[in-house]
Amino acid sequence: MTRDLSDVSRTLGMHGMKVLEGTKDIDEYFVAYTVKTRGNDEELRYSKVALRNKVNEEVKMRLGLEYDKER
Repeated sequence: MTRDLSDVSRTLGMHGMKVLEGTKDIDEYFVAYTVKTRGNDEELRYSKVALRNKVNEEVKMRLGLEYDKER
């Protein structure tokens, strides 16, 4: 998992982007990430439930278990 994270960070860096460490809980349902690009900072907000579901599907896919391919 750490290698995957390093690969993503490296790829983003090649495109002039960086996701800042740490997240900001907005409330019990949403979390925000700050993405830095050349000359622009953007705050992206995600539903915690949607993130959890996406991670669960990704883990199932990588383990070869049944998962919902349409997500």
